[in-house]
Amino acid sequence: MTEGAAAAENGDGGESAEGGIPKQQSVDEAAEREATDHARR
Repeated sequence: MTEGAAAAENGDGGESAEGGIPKQQSVDEAAEREATDHARR
């Protein structure tokens, strides 16, 4: 649930940056980016 919440928050930024990505995909991508971000940190 924590990842989903973080992904939802980041999803807004990702959506505005990507633009034409459907919400479901953008949430999935946001979750992946979140995981990658945390892994890199």
